[in-house]
Amino acid sequence: LASLVPTATIDAAGNAYGSTPIPIATVGLSPADASSFASADRVYRIGLLAVVAVGNAFQAWVLAPAASDHRRRHGVALAALASIGLVGGLGIALLGPWATAVLFGAAVAAEPASAVLFGVAFVFISFATPLVRNLLIPAGRYRLVLAATIASAIVGVGTMLVGASTDSATLIASGVAAAEAVSFGILVGPALRLWRSVD
Repeated sequence: LASLVPTATIDAAGNAYGSTPIPIATVGLSPADASSFASADRVYRIGLLAVVAVGNAFQAWVLAPAASDHRRRHGVALAALASIGLVGGLGIALLGPWATAVLFGAAVAAEPASAVLFGVAFVFISFATPLVRNLLIPAGRYRLVLAATIASAIVGVGTMLVGASTDSATLIASGVAAAEAVSFGILVGPALRLWRSVD
């Protein structure tokens, strides 16, 4: 159980941050704008299910002890999650307003600017997923991942609070995108160095 504490702490911090956009939007925006923001957030969260599912599937394959081609497997996982990120991010950005209008009603459809920013966040979190799951956590780099999670939460929540205080759904969505960009920016260098050292 003690060995699971670092991973559990990272998950708890990430989940706590991930639950903040909607409450912040609800407090800071008009009901109509908050509902529109929630529609964009919901499409983003639905998309993340694919990232989690594919990330889980690749994790077992990449880290299989009997494998003799770990470096290539890491590359395949990185490419797959990057592809999902790019396709999903573009889908959210370009089709989010239309899709949310169909699913939830035109009155609460996602605003184009928020959809684009959630699409950007989706790209960054997709890129970061295999770095964390397949490289950094297995290498015991818990402190780095936790530090990145905390830094992203500080930047993201801070930006969201400014957006809420200025009645700006776009700025709140910018906080979501900025948080994922900060996390990826902190993690990508160390993760790629680990990848280059894999046999």
